[in-house]
Amino acid sequence: MLRRRAPGWRADALGDGGYWGVGDAERGEASSAAVAMTRLHRLAYTQAQEVPSRRSKMMADGTSSIVPATPDEAVTPRGINHLVINVRDIEESHRFWTETLGFKQVAYSKRRNGKMRFYSGDHDGRVNHHDIALCENPNLPRPPADWSMFDQPVAINHIAITMPNREAWLKQLAWLRAKGVKFERRVNHGMTHSLYIVDPNGYGVEVLYELPREIWGDNIQGAIDYAESVPTEGDQAFIDDTDYPMFGTTEKSGK
Repeated sequence: MLRRRAPGWRADALGDGGYWGVGDAERGEASSAAVAMTRLHRLAYTQAQEVPSRRSKMMADGTSSIVPATPDEAVTPRGINHLVINVRDIEESHRFWTETLGFKQVAYSKRRNGKMRFYSGDHDGRVNHHDIALCENPNLPRPPADWSMFDQPVAINHIAITMPNREAWLKQLAWLRAKGVKFERRVNHGMTHSLYIVDPNGYGVEVLYELPREIWGDNIQGAIDYAESVPTEGDQAFIDDTDYPMFGTTEKSGK
């Protein structure tokens, strides 16, 4: 006979009705906890008996609500949810992404003893579960001393970070210069104005703000093809012309 014990009660094997019951020896002495446990056993047993048959009926013809019809092509996603990058030194990269770039650590992996950490930007005053995560891999090769967008021997070309608006972007540039971060590249595209820097692992990091959609409209190719180089040194690196060239079909914004 299968018995499951709790203080003051005994649950016998299945009775005539197929349910767990309280044994006669302790009947009348069962506590409220025992009654609750009995009900849980009853529910679990009933579900275990019903689910396989229900599942087989629902999946028999492949057209039920749990198996949707196969689409003709891949479903277009909304976008990239988060990015996980390998880093040589978790502490070094943590300082870069928090103290230099301003991200907030929201969690860490207990399974990896803190060697994997999760970070979020500012989502209208709230944090996300994570926008980017760092995973320590000390075997990564050291990057070259000089960064190049197209000749760097790393898998990641660059990671683009969006600032809330133009004013926040300019303030971030001032912060980065005060921190002694080297400005690798300044460029104005038709849809973004950007600064490129490099992280401790040789990954490029683009800090940008987006231009209003009416500036580039549906002409994404034209906006990407447009590239105006801006100096990277001195106060000239902060020059940011708002007389944006138009690539969409609407009139010039003037913003």
